[in-house]
Amino acid sequence: MKKIRGKILSVIFSVIIIFMLLTLGPTEAFVLGLSISDNMPVTGEIVDLTASLELESGENIPIDFFKFSLIGPENVECEFLLNGTKLSECKGIAIKPLFDDFDFGYGYGYGYGYNPEGKVVSYNIKIDSAKYKPGVYHTKLILISGEEEFEQSGEDIFILQKIQPLLCSVRGDGGELLFKDRTYTKNKVNFHIPTINASNGEGFLIAQSGGRRFSYSYHVAGILKLNKNITLIKTSGTYRDGPRITEKASSIIFLNKAKKIIDISSKNFTLSNADITLIRGC
Repeated sequence: MKKIRGKILSVIFSVIIIFMLLTLGPTEAFVLGLSISDNMPVTGEIVDLTASLELESGENIPIDFFKFSLIGPENVECEFLLNGTKLSECKGIAIKPLFDDFDFGYGYGYGYGYNPEGKVVSYNIKIDSAKYKPGVYHTKLILISGEEEFEQSGEDIFILQKIQPLLCSVRGDGGELLFKDRTYTKNKVNFHIPTINASNGEGFLIAQSGGRRFSYSYHVAGILKLNKNITLIKTSGTYRDGPRITEKASSIIFLNKAKKIIDISSKNFTLSNADITLIRGC
């Protein structure tokens, strides 16, 4: 009886495994990628992205075309073929293949993708931020294959407004710094921007928790928004967590002058609700 039950269970597991392998389909045959060199450009700067398709060795993939999407204050879908030829109007977007020509075979659209050596098909996508309204844009790379769509989301792009520099000195403390899985509450912020040239501005953020210390030293890249209630400042610098090697990071400093609060937003860390203890200009 036990032998019969064991055989039945074995057959059931085999059927389940075969079904899973069949239903996975072509999604196991390729990997989409989308990366950005700098996701916080000032209006007028060129944003560089790399879009990629990695085909598994010996796999066949029917490819109609790709779509690169920007979703934000303005929505744009830029369609292009496997060889980089654009199929739609792509405002301020240039696409250049980063691979040598090789045989994709035949099939839908540009070709029935076949890559016997498992090569990576990649493209340089350049966006002229001057063509777009400032704001936050979500990015996506989509592969169209017959009736199916496969997508990969990338980092958000922050297109920021550039204005004239000004005198600005700020000190702050407190708030909550989040870095990975740690929280710091003993925080100090200090920076100064001279009137003549905002790019000469510099500052630091220091945080402590127990015996651990986090520091971020930065220079000011520009004043991005300014009115009587808020100031947005773009920075770039390096941070260190404890004795580890320094890492590069860019951030946006948000001064809420009405509430006397400082927030710092970076893809690497965030500081929220630090109190402004001194402010001049800004």
